[in-house]
Amino acid sequence: MIRPYATLSESSIEGNWFRVESQTQDVTGHRDFDVQFPEHHLTLTPYTPPTWIAARMDGCPFERFPLRPGQLTLLPAEQRACGYADGLGTRGEVRLSFKPELVIRASDIEPSRLGLVRSMDLRNPSILRAMAALGREVDQPGPIGRAYAESLVVRTVTELVRHHSTLTGAPKPAEDLPSRRLRRVIEYIEAHLGEDLSLLTLAAEAGMGAAHFARGFKRAMGRSVHQYLLKRRLEWAAALLGGAEQPIVEVALATGFCSQSHLTTTFQRLYGTTPAGYRREHRR
Repeated sequence: MIRPYATLSESSIEGNWFRVESQTQDVTGHRDFDVQFPEHHLTLTPYTPPTWIAARMDGCPFERFPLRPGQLTLLPAEQRACGYADGLGTRGEVRLSFKPELVIRASDIEPSRLGLVRSMDLRNPSILRAMAALGREVDQPGPIGRAYAESLVVRTVTELVRHHSTLTGAPKPAEDLPSRRLRRVIEYIEAHLGEDLSLLTLAAEAGMGAAHFARGFKRAMGRSVHQYLLKRRLEWAAALLGGAEQPIVEVALATGFCSQSHLTTTFQRLYGTTPAGYRREHRR
């Protein structure tokens, strides 16, 4: 296995069938590695010092390539990579590891119909933006929990399936979200609004793949799933602030926000005032 670099900082989030890690590493020196993972690994290098990597993939000839800022690399599940790296300085990494089952959950496509294509320099602006946003979300979590992070992961996996796989046959066309399924999802959201709701759970409630569900929900409701969740939580928070005396921190936690500061920042953006200010004005 690879001899690990010294980790200077690290944060992570986990969801259903995936994990996102953001790390800062000291990559000074020579490192030999020999890795093989049961999950797919997609890595973004936001910044890096001059680094050269030589690797042999699944017994193929050695490839030698530089690692540059903004580079994406994809190592599919069960593929073996061995070789060495030489670097000097500090490097940042955002790594998404996800199980093959997530491909089914996200795209409704059986893994037997496709294989992800290994790449040491994957060029895809949509994936690059989603991975950069995931890195920011890991380092500074937003106010609505994992629904936003999962939407970024689903977008990334869908792009990989569309443009960086051996998919046989055309993917399913985008589906509308039938009204009865939409009602079921809305009822589920209202019943669990204060919880850390999962995009994949909501998609399962609708009986659809996550990518198709997310597109159908946005067409039907005029906003994405995480935007809808945020709006409903803010409306609920406003109702509680105008009611019985309750500490604002308790209102924040009851309505699904991670902290009082998250509620305050987001509330002010929508209502133009702080929760405390809204409470004073409402009572006046």
